[in-house]
Amino acid sequence: GYHWQYAIKTRSGLDAVVLQLKEDIEPFVTEGVVVTVRSDNELAQGSFRAAAKRLGWVCESTAPNSSFQNGTGERPFRSIMDCVRAMLADARLGPAFWELAYSHAVFLNNRISRNGKPSAYEQLTGKRPDFTNVQPFGELVAVWIHHDKRDKLQSRCQWGICVGVSVQHPTDTVAVFLPQTKRTIVT
Repeated sequence: GYHWQYAIKTRSGLDAVVLQLKEDIEPFVTEGVVVTVRSDNELAQGSFRAAAKRLGWVCESTAPNSSFQNGTGERPFRSIMDCVRAMLADARLGPAFWELAYSHAVFLNNRISRNGKPSAYEQLTGKRPDFTNVQPFGELVAVWIHHDKRDKLQSRCQWGICVGVSVQHPTDTVAVFLPQTKRTIVT
């Protein structure tokens, strides 16, 4: 199935994640369908569970330290994390970039078809995925500098490292890390 991912700094932000997830899946959930969230024991406690229950979602959790009980959820996560480690190693980027690599891996995982079946993205939206602007993670790219932001003698581009697609506009923009300024921009 389709995977959504949300990065949080602390567990206190989990109720906001539930609200964002609700907003993201709402266009795809038909009336009368019960949303079931399966998670490890840690997520099933506290604010995440309370927020999900308020929305009428069914929460299922595994026993403590028993991730093997959630094979359906854990296997794709393991595959995505394997992809993240491979992308970071190939790009020679450190753990500081794991969140961007994870987002890119989820983006690709949702759009790759397997065993002759349509991709999860295609099954969810009814549209074929567009890979026109997808660049390899860690690839060296040139970022054009708008003429308003440079003078006549400055270079028209600066070099950066592709760190995935933009979460807000995945079909037409790319996230680029600029080593000179140590910032990530969307272009």
